[in-house]
Amino acid sequence: MKRSHFESTVVAFLLLLFFSSVAAAADPMRVVRWSNSQALNMQRNKQGKLDSVTEKALMEVINSVTSFSTMSKNVMMWLPSTLNATQKNRFDTVFQKLLRVSSVKKAGRYRARDFRYLGIRYRGGAAIVRTKAFYKTDTVNLNYTLRRLGGKWKIVDYEIDGIGTVDNYRKMFRLLFRRKNLDSVIRILNRKIRRYQQEK
Repeated sequence: MKRSHFESTVVAFLLLLFFSSVAAAADPMRVVRWSNSQALNMQRNKQGKLDSVTEKALMEVINSVTSFSTMSKNVMMWLPSTLNATQKNRFDTVFQKLLRVSSVKKAGRYRARDFRYLGIRYRGGAAIVRTKAFYKTDTVNLNYTLRRLGGKWKIVDYEIDGIGTVDNYRKMFRLLFRRKNLDSVIRILNRKIRRYQQEK
């Protein structure tokens, strides 16, 4: 019997969740290879802005292999000590949303054509998977830092040509908080989120 489009979508989504769970429980290299291959397959032959269905599926892949809460926590270690727990929670909620939205938008905007896997090294409980990402007009060194969280390897940082995402945000927020209060910083983050969401 022929499946409806809805049934096919549900089946594909359930399979995606199953295989993402299997991949995340595997070794760090397999996690990175799996997530990159999923992203490449989803974006192949697509031009311009990703459609909402592809974007949602790409977000599921990224969410399944990335610990945005750990990334946020590592950045927040450098926030002003004057912030109380409630203020830190406010910042964390908005910042994690920015990390999620920007990751899927950047993946759709800067679409790698291929990846070369250069190796893996372990340091202080972390695994660093080294790759080269090949784009239309450029090649970059793209390294993934993973940690084992809840029995699964999760990406907790990206380093592009030697510049780490977590360290970059730390520097940005140190500068911002010297000149602005929490409410102003959160307004800036929300504006960034809206700009990503409104991208054409």
